[in-house]
Amino acid sequence: MARSVKNECGGNWGGAKRALSLVERALTDFAASFDALGERHEEERRAVAQVAYGRLDTACRLLVEEGGEGFDAEAVTEPARRFVGDVEGYALGAPYSVEGAALLALAKTDALLHEAWKSVPYRFSLPPCPTPSEVA
Repeated sequence: MARSVKNECGGNWGGAKRALSLVERALTDFAASFDALGERHEEERRAVAQVAYGRLDTACRLLVEEGGEGFDAEAVTEPARRFVGDVEGYALGAPYSVEGAALLALAKTDALLHEAWKSVPYRFSLPPCPTPSEVA
């Protein structure tokens, strides 16, 4: 089973967690809106897809900012983008559970991000560990 960005702590995982949160919101909101709109609202569904793409773009910018210019944010978010594009393409509704597919796309994105983020060097000094008296 792949490790999740959500379960990591310390280091520079904060940027990856914020980006994954943006991807998660983009996918879950898109899936819920797609199902709610139905097949006769093509223009509204296109607008909902554009909102999802905007959030994915924001996640990519955050990943590049936090991970450095060489970080391939597009590759990491590719499963999420493919999901939005595939679902948007169904004029009469998706032939599968859109919410289930969103969860699968999120899991793939999480796994890719976790694997890629492990090689991102931590650029800031770590805060000192608390002393036992500070913990108590």
